[in-house]
Amino acid sequence: MNLLTLKNIDLLKIEGTDFIGCNQEWYSKPWQRLSGCGPTAASMIALYQIDPKKSSKTLDEAKATMNRVWQYVTPGFGGINRLDRFYNGFSKYLSSMNLTHQHHAFEIPKEVTHRPHLSQVIDFIVAGLSDDAPIAFLNLNNGKVHNLEAYHWVLITGLDLSHPSIALAHILDGGVPLIIDLSLWLETTTSSGGFVYFTL
Repeated sequence: MNLLTLKNIDLLKIEGTDFIGCNQEWYSKPWQRLSGCGPTAASMIALYQIDPKKSSKTLDEAKATMNRVWQYVTPGFGGINRLDRFYNGFSKYLSSMNLTHQHHAFEIPKEVTHRPHLSQVIDFIVAGLSDDAPIAFLNLNNGKVHNLEAYHWVLITGLDLSHPSIALAHILDGGVPLIIDLSLWLETTTSSGGFVYFTL
């Protein structure tokens, strides 16, 4: 299997639960639970990259990180529906912790004729995973990928390139690991989207 993953996914395990990563349902307010997929994805990046020495996280630690990140990655009326709203907010969060960092973003336009080739998307994701950086994925329309929620942020933790012309992304959504057909998404989504990761 030609599978590239983060080096230690256990860093995102939540102690005493079956969750891997965060769930936006852990926010206390209804609006946060409704619109909080962007800050939830950002919180998982924070839990993985900022405190990597701790082998797992408690639920209280995860919730505390989610509430801190919310102050910087804050959804508006349309949620966080653009990459720059995500990376600008999270960059401010990292700067507040005096962390030197750089963001890397890859936009997917709505117009099919302007979209990058799958190989370019793969190269971007491989670059991030090779740096052991989780990748936030904005999907405004899930196309024909039925196990991917529309208008949603998830976290990419791995990429399986075992099959020619198919890219299977390992993601975390709501604290649950899933595998989605990223190549099918790129081919069938009817809206824009994109990918963001950070190097520290």
